[in-house]
Order: sequence, then structure tokens, then C-alpha cells
Amino acid sequence: MGGTAVASRATSVVLNRLVEDDATKMLKIVEAALADLGSVYLLSEREAENVVEKLKQCGDLGTRLQEMFAAGDRSDYAMLWLRPLVEDEVKARKKVRAQFARSMAGAMEEIELN
Repeated sequence: MGGTAVASRATSVVLNRLVEDDATKMLKIVEAALADLGSVYLLSEREAENVVEKLKQCGDLGTRLQEMFAAGDRSDYAMLWLRPLVEDEVKARKKVRAQFARSMAGAMEEIELN
């Protein structure tokens, strides 16, 4: 019985290590997806931090990482998961007034002509 308990404990340690390694891999994929979305949406550092905080507050983070691990395309899963969080953060940005935008467009045209 002592040998069985030792073998069971060893198996448990190995399986836990594999699960930790898989979770680390999934988090690296999430990090890469957030970096890609950050570039696309031109997230500020603060906005990116806000998205990360939303992820930390996600009650089903472990479940999401397990689903991502099982997904056929893990990167695509991460993008689909993060995009709504990023878009919500972008929606919270202050709007640029139309007059300011027209002034900037005019200034850019002037720069391009010179």
C-alpha cells in the first residue's frame, strides 16, 4: 500500500506540473493576442492594464484557459475572447471633437504638400 501511495503522489505531482505548464503556455498566447490587439486598437498602457484587470476579475479564467487549450486554434480563441474586452475599453475613450479632427486633417494635408 505504501508503494501505491507513493506512485499516486508522484503521478499527481507530474500531472499538476503538466497542468501548470499548459496554463503558462495559454497565458503566453493570451499575452501575444493582447499585444496584437493593442497594436490594432492603439491601446495606451493604461488601457492595456485595464483589460488585464478585467481578465483577472473574470470568474471563469481557469475554465477559459482550459477551453483555449482544447481549441483547435488557440490564438484565434484568445483573440475572440479578448476582442470584446478591448473594444469595451476603446469605447470608454473620450471622443475627439469634429472641429479638432478637421483641423488636424488640414494640418496633415499641409505637411504632406510641403
